[in-house]
Amino acid sequence: MEWLKNKKFKYGAAAVALTVAVILLVILFNVIISALSDHFGWYADTSAGGYSTLSEESKALLDKVDGRYHSITICFLTDEDLLAANAYGGYVLSLAKQMEQQYDFISLDFISDVNKDILDIRNFFGMSYTALFQKMYEDHEFNSGTILLRDDTVEFGPDGAPLTDPQGQKIEAVRLETASIPDLYSSSGGSFLGELALTGRVMRLVSKAPVAAFVAGHGEMTTAEDEDYGNADYLAELMTYAGFSLKKTLMRDLASSGALCAVVFAPKTDFTEEETEELAAFVQGGGHLLYFADDTAPKQPLSHLNGLLASYGITVVNAKFQAGGSSSLSIDNYQFDARPVKDAAVIQAIHDQNRRFAVSDCRVLRLDSLSGMTAQALLLPADGTVLRGAETESRGNEAVAVTVKTAGGQVFATGAASLASSLVFSPTCANGDLLFSVLTDMGAPYAPLNIPTLPLLQDGLDITKTESTVLSVILSAVPALLVAGIGVMILWRRKRA
Repeated sequence: MEWLKNKKFKYGAAAVALTVAVILLVILFNVIISALSDHFGWYADTSAGGYSTLSEESKALLDKVDGRYHSITICFLTDEDLLAANAYGGYVLSLAKQMEQQYDFISLDFISDVNKDILDIRNFFGMSYTALFQKMYEDHEFNSGTILLRDDTVEFGPDGAPLTDPQGQKIEAVRLETASIPDLYSSSGGSFLGELALTGRVMRLVSKAPVAAFVAGHGEMTTAEDEDYGNADYLAELMTYAGFSLKKTLMRDLASSGALCAVVFAPKTDFTEEETEELAAFVQGGGHLLYFADDTAPKQPLSHLNGLLASYGITVVNAKFQAGGSSSLSIDNYQFDARPVKDAAVIQAIHDQNRRFAVSDCRVLRLDSLSGMTAQALLLPADGTVLRGAETESRGNEAVAVTVKTAGGQVFATGAASLASSLVFSPTCANGDLLFSVLTDMGAPYAPLNIPTLPLLQDGLDITKTESTVLSVILSAVPALLVAGIGVMILWRRKRA
């Protein structure tokens, strides 16, 4: 076998051996990197809008959680691969995995079959099974789009210290939150709210939620269902993300509701004199008031309610703002970009002031400073606006939204209920961040300020876990096989030369 001793064969064999060694090293390198990526969460966000990346704003909130007292489980009621195969569900999963990888107090769980694993869900809910789980299960709220969040924590006293029993042991507690994955990207004007909702719910679990009471009885909400806030649904959702616990109440029950904030959203009928006095006493006692004027002409003058606002230096003018030129966003010019007051403290809490503050059908507010109160305009009408209505004389102190700090609590008023419409979740508008800033001033335990809401884009590289594995194999094997083929060809040609 003289050909084995041939110098050309030896060179060719060495080339093939080197090629095989390189191929093995490439494959080994990919295996190691894949394993480390799965363990440490190394990944590239291939979504068009960066949906899978946990923002610095979320990290700043989660960094505040004391992991000694909290253990949070985020449980998806679906198989992990099925969730990853859904584009936006996969983004929520990626965000949750980043939370798990970066924070020791957060872990993930999956229950692939709700009916088959019913006992697992009951165990997940623990002591709260009969009170919460059974009702939700009977209402068919558990499905593949449901997220359960559980926090095993300890109870804290008013001073922030953990409470203990007579034996000196910390009093343990279980807190629960639920979320619907489709609601994170389909119900809010075509925006992806995955990060905002997930971070918000985690923070709700670890914070003592103050109560915000939505005052009912004056046509404020279009429905009387307990969980439905009608026209104020978007505001209610926003306040939930800011950490408030919500309830509806009649004005006569506000004082006993334990509320920190009272929300009066687009009332259509006037308060009584007694109700107005109760609301004034609520603010004087340190409570906060959020007032959104109705964008339609009231059937009767809101004399008592407007009189209360006047006592804080806020006059509701019987007119609307009508914009013109480039500031107008609608054909009738009643929708426009409001201008932020740059030196207002609330506006300064918003990092990104380049986005618009959009409103429509805005009733005119006139703000006058009164003794003992600090009043600020937050949003002004766009340039070139005029007043349309019974009172058309401009005095130069008209505003879209104002805030007044009294000796007791704080009052926020806006002439545009649309400020708290679906625009709060629009990626192009800063309405939500404005309201988050206001809520922070009013005692929100945290507000996910500046956490991005993103448009639901259809472009970008959206691939499932299986497709990702196949793509990785192809990218690893094809170059290696190509190199091997070239080596064999070189060997064959040298042998024939």
